[in-house]
Amino acid sequence: MEKMRKILKNILLLCLCMALFTGSALAANEVLDISSEGYDSMEYALTLPDGRLVFTGKHGEPGNYMNSRARLLCLNPDRTVSWEYIHPAEGSWGAHGVVLMKDGTLCVRLTNSPYQTLAEDKLVFFTQDGQLTGREIPLEEKETKEGFFRYGISDYGMITYYVTHEAEDWDKEYREFSDWDGNVLFRTEGNSAFLTDRTIEEEDGVVLIGYENGKNGAGKIIKLDWQGNTVWETVVPFLTDANGGAMLHCGMKTSDGGYLAVLMERPLDMSSGRWKTALVKFSSTGRILWQNVESFDRQPDSMFPDLIEYDGKYVLECEDRERFASLDIPIRYMWFDADGNELGITELSVRKEELPRLEKSKKASLFCGSLFVMGNELWTDCMSDNDSDNHEKQMASVDTVLIRIPEL
Repeated sequence: MEKMRKILKNILLLCLCMALFTGSALAANEVLDISSEGYDSMEYALTLPDGRLVFTGKHGEPGNYMNSRARLLCLNPDRTVSWEYIHPAEGSWGAHGVVLMKDGTLCVRLTNSPYQTLAEDKLVFFTQDGQLTGREIPLEEKETKEGFFRYGISDYGMITYYVTHEAEDWDKEYREFSDWDGNVLFRTEGNSAFLTDRTIEEEDGVVLIGYENGKNGAGKIIKLDWQGNTVWETVVPFLTDANGGAMLHCGMKTSDGGYLAVLMERPLDMSSGRWKTALVKFSSTGRILWQNVESFDRQPDSMFPDLIEYDGKYVLECEDRERFASLDIPIRYMWFDADGNELGITELSVRKEELPRLEKSKKASLFCGSLFVMGNELWTDCMSDNDSDNHEKQMASVDTVLIRIPEL
C-alpha cells in the first residue's frame, strides 16, 4: 500500500510538472521577426485604409552596419508580407516618415547621412502596393555658422525646422509649415518654435503638444489655425511646487475628438529625485477634463515610449527608468478607461531565447517603441541586440521584432 502511494505521488508530481511546462509554453510571447542578417532598424509608420501596416527604417550590410539602405516593409493584417522595398543607393540611407497623400500615393522621406554629416534628403513617392511612381522631390539640408535646417513631412505638407547651434539663441529658432506646393502657410518662432513633442495636423489647423521653452517651462498644448493664429492654448499646472519643469509627452487625438497626453514633471535633483507623472485628458478645445496622478504614484519611476487608444481603452507603455533595455525587468502596460480610471496592468517579459539570432548570446537587450493594432490585436515594435563590449558586433546584431502585447 505504501508503495502504491509513492507511485501515485510520483504520478501527481509528474502531472504537475507537465502542467507547469504546458502553461509556460502557452505563455510564450508571439514574436514576429522582420529582420535579416546584419543591422535592421525598423519602426511602425502607418496603417493603410485596407488594414495593411507600413514600417520604415534601414537595413545594414552584414559586417558593416554603417553601409545601410533605406527599407520599407508592408505587412498584411495576418502578419504575412504584402511587399517590401529596399532603396538601391548605398551609403547611410534610411526611410523616415510616411504620409498617405490625398491622391492615394505614399510619400516617404529618404535620408543619407554618412559619418554624422548633413543629410542628403529627398521625398520619394510610391503606390500603396510598393511601386515607385517616378516622382521625387529633392530636399537641401543647409547649415550656417549660426544653425542648420531640417525637414519633416505631414498630412498637409512640409515642415522646416531651423535649429541654432547655441542653446541661448532659442528665440531665433523657428518651425515653418508649407503646403505640398511649397507655399509657406505660417511660421512659429522663438518660444513657440520648440515646444512640441507631438504635432497633430487637422483640417482647420495644427495642435502642438509639448512644453514651454525655458529652464522651468510647464507642459503645454496649443492649437494654431493655418495662418498661424492661436485658436486656443492650455498650460498645465505643475503637480508639485518644487520641480525642474514639465512636458506633455506621447500626445494623441482620441476618438471622441479630445486629446490625451502624459504629463512628466522633472525633479529638482535629477540625480536622485523622482519624476512626477499624470495622464491628462483634454477636450477638443484644450480644456482639462481629468488627470490621473494616483496610478503613477503607485508605480516605479518610469519612461513612456508610447500611448494608444485600443478597444475603447487607453493603453500606456511603461519602462522603469532603471531598466535600460534589460530583459530582467518586464515592460508594463497600464490600462485606463475613457474617464481615466485605472483598469489594470499587464506585463511583457521576453526571454532571450525568443529573440531570433540572439538566443545563443550571453546577454541581449530589448528596446520597445510604438504601439499599433495588427489583426485586431495590440502589438509593439522592439529593437533587440547582442549586449556586447564590441561595438561593431553589437550594432551588427541589431534586429527589429514585433511582439504582441498581453491584454487584460
